[in-house]
Amino acid sequence: MTATALLDQVPGLRIPALADNLRACRDTLDAPGTALADVGDIINRDPGLATHFFRQVNQGRIGGSRPLISTIESTLNLMGETAIRHQLGQVPVLEETVTDKAVRQHWYRLIVRARLAAEIVAEWGRLQNDRAPSELMAACFLQPLGEFLLALARPDDFLACARVELGGGHRNACELERLGVRSRDLGRRAASAWGLPLLLQESLDPAAMIGRAQNVVVAYALASAADIGHWRSPAVEAALELAAGYLNRPPAEVSHRLHQVAAHAARQFRLPGVVPPAAKLLWTVLPEGPAEPAEPPATKPEPPAAPPATPDIAPLKAALTETLRAGGDANALIRTLLQRLHEDYGFRRSLLLLPDPQRTRLTVRHKEGFGHEATGLFVDLLKPGLFRKAMEKQQLLWIHDENYPKVAASLPERWTRAVSSANFLLLTLGVGERTLGVIYLDQEGRPIPEALARALQPVAKLLARALQIAHERKAQRKA
Repeated sequence: MTATALLDQVPGLRIPALADNLRACRDTLDAPGTALADVGDIINRDPGLATHFFRQVNQGRIGGSRPLISTIESTLNLMGETAIRHQLGQVPVLEETVTDKAVRQHWYRLIVRARLAAEIVAEWGRLQNDRAPSELMAACFLQPLGEFLLALARPDDFLACARVELGGGHRNACELERLGVRSRDLGRRAASAWGLPLLLQESLDPAAMIGRAQNVVVAYALASAADIGHWRSPAVEAALELAAGYLNRPPAEVSHRLHQVAAHAARQFRLPGVVPPAAKLLWTVLPEGPAEPAEPPATKPEPPAAPPATPDIAPLKAALTETLRAGGDANALIRTLLQRLHEDYGFRRSLLLLPDPQRTRLTVRHKEGFGHEATGLFVDLLKPGLFRKAMEKQQLLWIHDENYPKVAASLPERWTRAVSSANFLLLTLGVGERTLGVIYLDQEGRPIPEALARALQPVAKLLARALQIAHERKAQRKA
């Protein structure tokens, strides 16, 4: 196939969406009281969904006098819920369309990379008081559009050039040698034909290093360099210097903000099999995190260390008992619990979330280790998701790197931005059969040891019994 034939082919292709994201969109729409912004949060994380909805809303605007719609939020508001439901049924499914596991795995990696770039460029937009950071995010997230198209049209060439890039080579040179055209050119052709946002089209142009498009290009180049190499590579340093010049900010400030955004993105946005690059970001940006692994030693490795001793919850039980003996009420018991969890079991941050009288949402009532970002934070209980499950009964839920991708889509964007952790516990409070709220606990993003999570499993029932005793005492005093 010639380069011209390949360019002519791509407008007829459709970018598939992840099955989990399609399901999450439908579940969110089915939940009572759903806001379209919650559906938009999911669509903004999936290139297949984003391109499909942009194509639908802009198909009558291409080449006309009306401007192209440039954000998913505006797209959904124009379409309405009925049209959104219909369009979800028209989107091809990635897992059915792309059957080669290696191709699909690199597809996932590109999504994670682009999402990180989108978070970075949105932060830069806020620094510059940009009129619409969401436009920057949409354009940046769809930067690998041409690579997705190449994966559909020429999967063997897509994989070959991806391996060249990951090995430190130049993907553009590989694509020109094998195809006679760059994937970026494929993306620009499709973006124009489909009516995708104008900022995306501008940023895919070789002469895009002007205005807002330059921030999009540099942010994606920086995220790519960090993913392919590491956060202290010359390519990342060069991109940081370039960004500091564009933003007119000291390089140290730009670097600090970038690392904060990277840590957030690595924690809250992961896909199957893409934990290594996400973990690589955390190795660098968290000063207290684990060191990046060295090459395997040539000598015989040391025998594995003995597993750590199982944590003992007897001191926690004794502390709750002592609080009851001193006449403590429910509030005193919860304070004792949180104090002991922080001081004895290594938890650095906690949130106490209590329901409103109608039990439609959980709102943060007390926080430890968080700043202003957690003030007024709430979670909707009308929609299916992790917190509604937590409120079903007294229990302790352990969320970690392996199962976080299954629940991440149900968490609102405002929550993931404030909390920025894929490793945490949810402890349900209750008396009798009634649940009273949820305690969130984490160790500032670090994995919670399985032994600790298992040891703390009885705490939900232990606390429930203590709260029941306090409740009965209060009833007796009133009588």
